[in-house]
Amino acid sequence: MGRRASTSTRYFLRKLSPAESAVLAAAGDGDIVAGWHQVLAIYQALHALGYRNDQDVSCFIDNVNQLKSPPL
Repeated sequence: MGRRASTSTRYFLRKLSPAESAVLAAAGDGDIVAGWHQVLAIYQALHALGYRNDQDVSCFIDNVNQLKSPPL
């Protein structure tokens, strides 16, 4: 394992697992670079809604959905 990336990192050089590659390909309609940009855009949108990386994503989305649901 190499050194940790920092905010000044310009390039990532790592081997993707088949699962990681599949996720990026799905997000980018077959293009893993477009998928990477799509994942970054999704994270930016979640962050703007209040998500932070120490939270569970599924729980966060459930909470956001409950706030947006009309009361019964």
